Formats: sequence, structure tokens, C-alpha cells
Amino acid sequence: MFDILKLLLLSSSLLFSTALLAANYHPQQLEQLRQETKTKGVTSVVVTLPSVLSLSNLKKGAINKRATLQQEAQQLRMALGEQAWNAGYHENGLGQVALYVTEKGLDILAKTDLALKFSLDTNRKGRFKVYSQDGSLDAIEAQLDQKGSASVEVFLNIETFEYRLGQTRQEDQYHFLPGYEQQVEKTLQYLIAKPFTRGASRLNSQQALEKIKPSVMVTLDREAFYGLRESERVRAIRPVGYQDPRKAQWPQEVLDEALALMDTEYAAVEVLISLRGGEFFSPSSGYMSQLAWARQSQANQLALQEILADASISVDQFRFYADHGYMSGRLSFEQLVKLYKNADKRIFSVMLNKPIGSTSLIQSTNF
Repeated sequence: MFDILKLLLLSSSLLFSTALLAANYHPQQLEQLRQETKTKGVTSVVVTLPSVLSLSNLKKGAINKRATLQQEAQQLRMALGEQAWNAGYHENGLGQVALYVTEKGLDILAKTDLALKFSLDTNRKGRFKVYSQDGSLDAIEAQLDQKGSASVEVFLNIETFEYRLGQTRQEDQYHFLPGYEQQVEKTLQYLIAKPFTRGASRLNSQQALEKIKPSVMVTLDREAFYGLRESERVRAIRPVGYQDPRKAQWPQEVLDEALALMDTEYAAVEVLISLRGGEFFSPSSGYMSQLAWARQSQANQLALQEILADASISVDQFRFYADHGYMSGRLSFEQLVKLYKNADKRIFSVMLNKPIGSTSLIQSTNF
């Protein structure tokens, strides 16, 4: 009896020790991750390394651990091999890495002793650098789901050009500045050197150097797309010929509010007018150079002033936030009627300005 009990205790101890050697994960979440790999080929996970820094380590400034964390991250990537993509790899410097893995990669993570735990990467979209509010990234994803490849236009994040907003994005006008060719070449050589761009055909400078606009037409696979959308060298990626499907917002309530105030001492309403933005517009200043941000502000400012002039509205009535593409000011009913009648296509929305708290501007983020 004693021998049987001893054997049972030994067996349970071995099982417990084996469990300690494997990474921790939530079974239901693992199944969710597996399902995504069946449709996308990969899924994005966050892996916590064995030497992850704690709050006490941070206060002490654990510089000595950085080399250890880098070594652990490298060992993990080697163990995953081809079951992890080069695209989208990210280290937060504290002992966590984010990466795309295949279903076999999930199996490796579930058994490895090179990680404490892994889970769904909930911050992946926060690391996208390219503009996404027009639905363009979802449209590319849909093409990839359907055909396995997508024909896209890649807009380079460079500063050696100025532009004016057209009535539609396709009508934007560009003026190229000294150093344009060199910056295009440098940017594209940087991208071509990335392993994930092996899945992007025709990624070269010829189109951009024809001086139509700083972009290139590319056919890419999913890994190339996932890598490019997080690259600081790319401002936007859209399907070739993509039209922004969002409808301009000209709400009736703005006119109604102004009409109701016509015979009062205010006789005007506070409105917020925002632009749709040009092909190169981005709300994320965190990865654009100061000069590129200034070029965007200049283009938006000119468009906003032209819109007001066309409606015979003084610029003195408005406060401009041109870098982000909007302005706020007070307009009478008559002025609003003229603005609505013009229906300038560069305008995305006209809204009543009812501030609650302070304005929050979008910045590029990392986890």
C-alpha cells in the first residue's frame, strides 16, 4: 500500500513539474487562436519571457537584464523557426514579445519552456502605422482572404514633396522638392531589405520616380501586408483604385439649431468642420517627421481656407487645427446654408461642437 501511494505521489510530482516547464495559456483562448490560423494562416500572440521585468526591477533600472531578455527572445524565435513570421515582430523591452505564429507555432508555444505564458495580442492594431479609418485595410484583408494576394498602392512616408487637396483624393496635386529621388530610393531600399517584403512583387522606385505621386503599385501576400502596415516608412496602403466609402456628414440638426438661434442674441452656432484628408493624410504624428507633419498641416490649412472663401465666410471666425484637418468656429444660419449648398467634397463632416472634457489627439502607440 505504501509503495502504491509513493508511486502515485511521484507520478503527480512529475506531471506537476512538466506543467511548470510549459508556457501557461488559457485553453479557450488557444482554441480561438487556432481558429484564426485556419482562416488567416497565422494569429498574433503576446509571449511573456522567463526573465520578464517586474515593477521592482523597473525601479532599480535592471539594465543587466536587457541582454538576457534579448537572448531569450532570440532563443524563442529560433525554436519557432518558420512557424513565426518576420512581419509584425515587436519587443516592448520589458520581457514581452508580439509576433505572428502558425497553428504549429501555437503547438510549440504550448509546450515550450522558453516562455512563461502566451495570449491573444490585443494591442496589435495600436502598432499599425498606416491610416486605416477609411476601411482600406479591411478591404485589403478581404482580398487576401479571397485570393491569397492583393493589388495595392503603397504610399511612402517621406517629406520631400508638397501637395494640395483635390475634390477627391485621386485629384490631389503634388509638387516635388529637391532630394525627392534620393529619399524615395532610400525608403524603398530599406523596405526591400526587410525579409517580409519577399511577398511583395514590383516593390521598386520606378513608379514613384515618374513624379506622379510618392507611391508604388504592389501585389503582395499577407505577410508583406502585415509587415508594411506596421512600417514607419509607409503612410498608407490601399487597394488599387480604392474609393473612400464613408459618406460625408451634413446633419440637418446643425441647420435646425442655427435656424432656432436666428432671432436670439447669439444668432450663430458653434460647429466643427473636418476634412476627409488627402491620400497621404495621417492623424498619427508620432512617426512622421516634423517637416512631413508641417506639409500635411499646410495642405489642410489651404483647403480649409478655400472652403471658407468659397462660402464667403471670414477665416477670422474660425480656429484652425490644420495638422489634424479640422477647424471650429461660429456660423450663422445664412452662412451654413451657403456652406451646405456648396457641399465641398473635401469636407468629411460638419458637426455641432458640444465639447465634453478636453480634446484628445491621436498618436502612434506601442505596447
